[in-house]
Amino acid sequence: MPQWTHQIVDTKSGTRLTNVDVADWPYQTLANTAGQGTCDVVVRGSGLTKSDWDDLLRPRDRTIVHSLDGFAMYAGLIERETWDGASGVSKVASIEMRAMASRRYPFSVPTYNAGFAFDVSGKSWRGIARAIVKAGFHSIPGDSFHLPIILPADEAGTQSKHEPWNEFKLVEDLLREVQDRDGGPDIYFDPVWSSSGKLEWWLKIGSPRLDGPTFESRATGSYIDGLKVIVDGSKQLTGVFGIGSGQGHRRVVGKAGSIAGPSIPDMDAPVSFTKVDVQSEADSLAMAHLKAHRTATTAWSFDMVMDGSWAPHELRPGSTVRIWHDGDERVAAGWRDEYVTSVSGGPSEVMRVGVR
Repeated sequence: MPQWTHQIVDTKSGTRLTNVDVADWPYQTLANTAGQGTCDVVVRGSGLTKSDWDDLLRPRDRTIVHSLDGFAMYAGLIERETWDGASGVSKVASIEMRAMASRRYPFSVPTYNAGFAFDVSGKSWRGIARAIVKAGFHSIPGDSFHLPIILPADEAGTQSKHEPWNEFKLVEDLLREVQDRDGGPDIYFDPVWSSSGKLEWWLKIGSPRLDGPTFESRATGSYIDGLKVIVDGSKQLTGVFGIGSGQGHRRVVGKAGSIAGPSIPDMDAPVSFTKVDVQSEADSLAMAHLKAHRTATTAWSFDMVMDGSWAPHELRPGSTVRIWHDGDERVAAGWRDEYVTSVSGGPSEVMRVGVR
């Protein structure tokens, strides 16, 4: 059976501080946003002092890692601890590294200059996403701004992005303007144990989808369990207004409509992009939203049982699960490829995947 272990590391350096005993550890790791987790850390009987635990459970400065057969599956920066003296257990809530993008600008308080800008040109959108993360997470290793994120190779192209610092767009704002545009790349901070035993986050940027291994199975009589098919038209649209910055007739408004889709009554919706002040960006973001909601979604919901026939440690956002269905009253026979955008795990022998 797969073996889980749990570690606490220093967030800024990735240095492993200690292994800990954990009684329960539900988590979810996500592409394009931050996943979260909670775990019950067994404090009583550990042999560690109060001073030791004060150091190990420092919010944000420490990260809890859940590893499966030696591979990091989830790494969450500690956000909150709830100590239960009756049980001797601390319930620890954590959140993935992507959350730091909502607490970072492409500059810091000491480096801020009202006349400066984040200015990148001659890049692909993947290259621009890389530049955003570099500006928001890298400085000098060892200082409090720098975090151990491993960047992919740079990529040239024809795109550019100019964002004055005095507009105070967060790194998260900038990343969303790239990933959420029409054809924008998926983005994932993948926790990895380095060869030296330190935790690193490898930045994965899709083209536009992330790369990952493919798992192939039948819908029945296999490690696929509890398969359900959900058809959802509740968010279906025929037109989108992308509401950008500005007031009155000076407001930037992106428009998207008239794309092929099922014949349904017209249904328009506004989507807020309050920090977008470029017309072409507002149009692209509106079009991306419309393409995602023009038709009803068909999603296959299922679990993957860790039965020894596949490698659970390889399952990541960006993986593909290829399923053969024999066909029934509502599903045609054939293969279906499901692109994984989230993975949830814990102490059970089941992984739950989110797909699109």
